[in-house]
Amino acid sequence: MNIVLAAVLLKPRATFALTIVALFAYTALFFVHVPVRELDVMSYLTQPGTESTPFFFGRLSVYLAGLLTAFVAAVIVIVWFVTRVSSERGTLERELSARQQSAARAERLEALGTLAAGAAHELASPLSTIAVIAKDLERQLLAVGASEEVAEDARLIRSEVGRCRAILDQMAIDAGQSLGESQVATTARELLAEALDTVREPERVEVTIDDPERALGVPRRALGLALRQIIKNALDASPLDFHVVVRVDVTPDTLRVVVRDQGSGMDAQTLARATDPFFTTKEPGKGMGLGLFLTQTVVERLAGNLAFESVKDRGTTVKVTIPLLPAWSKQGWGAAPSGGERKEPT
Repeated sequence: MNIVLAAVLLKPRATFALTIVALFAYTALFFVHVPVRELDVMSYLTQPGTESTPFFFGRLSVYLAGLLTAFVAAVIVIVWFVTRVSSERGTLERELSARQQSAARAERLEALGTLAAGAAHELASPLSTIAVIAKDLERQLLAVGASEEVAEDARLIRSEVGRCRAILDQMAIDAGQSLGESQVATTARELLAEALDTVREPERVEVTIDDPERALGVPRRALGLALRQIIKNALDASPLDFHVVVRVDVTPDTLRVVVRDQGSGMDAQTLARATDPFFTTKEPGKGMGLGLFLTQTVVERLAGNLAFESVKDRGTTVKVTIPLLPAWSKQGWGAAPSGGERKEPT
């Protein structure tokens, strides 16, 4: 009973160690003990003429030898079985926990998407009004002979309004609306172009692609956005005179992207919370702490993996691994999987 409890509660190594000790102690009792003649087994052992068989340091009766053998076999089977069951149970519990966390993350993402879409809808009208008025103001200023500096201010208002609308649209995309995007035919080069779109200081990004024209079947906009978030974080973390290294490796069934910065790195506590929503180490106003959260959500929905390696004062490496659809790699980027519709990259 104690061995079974050990197999349930202890780690496998501790269980096997305890099992060996128990077997050794039980076996020792057959050779080092005080006989009690009133007990049937011991009386049988000491009866003259009892058939015996050589065993280790002395002679044991056939009955006791069989009893010892049965005990050893039963212990080995029970420990193996219970340890295997406990291991499988632990695996199932971890998988259940991961699925529950994924479901909770999806619920938070849907809430963010609803909030972002609502904000974009409500602010679209007043921003459009401001843009129209700014345009009329610019015309009136030019008509009355106002200086070019004043007219430039009116154009700046229109430009900033356009930027605000773009930010709202991007918020809606960031919050998950692009996660329902279908997988399209694209290439590694086009995917990285999507990722570097709107990135400030793209000249600081060194990109290496082992096969830039290899066919990929991925949701280009969503995955490009996810990679863009990683690259932006790497640029923000690295000093201005340092570059961010991006390497893309494509195999017939896997897309692997590695982004390496030269920043100050993250300690273990920060690394553990890197993908938590609304967690950021940036200064106020420079980030909402949603970038890596959204990136992880996109990667997980593509059955991929997002991994971090960080050393304090030596930078951080982010690795994204995405499984690819076999149909795209076999038929080429211009073909669609069987039953699907051909889609050309935009």
